[in-house]
Amino acid sequence: ETLFKDDKPSFNFILTSSNHPPLTVNVDAETAVKTAADFAKLLPPAQAKDKDLINKLRHFEYSDKYIAQFIKDMYQKYPDSIFILTGDHAQRWYVNPNPNIYETVAVPFVLFGKGIKKPVAQDLSGSHMDIAATVMELAAPKNFAYYSLGQDMLAAPALGLHNIYWIYGNEMGDINNKDIIVSTECKTAASPSG
Repeated sequence: ETLFKDDKPSFNFILTSSNHPPLTVNVDAETAVKTAADFAKLLPPAQAKDKDLINKLRHFEYSDKYIAQFIKDMYQKYPDSIFILTGDHAQRWYVNPNPNIYETVAVPFVLFGKGIKKPVAQDLSGSHMDIAATVMELAAPKNFAYYSLGQDMLAAPALGLHNIYWIYGNEMGDINNKDIIVSTECKTAASPSG
């Protein structure tokens, strides 16, 4: 609340930490977070007994709940806002015991707010360096000049690079060979983490 005492436009960066180790939130005290037993019922038998995995999932649910509530509250108060959610790295824990390449390196990219059409894109791809150009195209006045190494991901798929993999639209591949891995999971905004 103290950041928004005037009506001047602002850019605010918030990094959540409740879904990162050491995972110390008392999720048992959170009524909106599923119990460990409820999570166990949703998991495959091999993972249903994994207390560490269930604790991580409960922390993810806690984080998701409060991120969603924050966006809802801020959007009601500031309806001209644009919200961008992304990760600083790919997932490090997997429910799937054999995750595919996309699951191991993709980072979500979610846009919400004024001027965002739903759905944004079916095959949106890019990298973190494309976020600034995408935001500028959404928020800056028409014909505003800016410089960016990235490109607007909403205008066309951007090439996302990882130290091993690349992603472009609905295609993904290994930088070290010529094989293309077409991933049907590449249907939402994502970029390989680096």
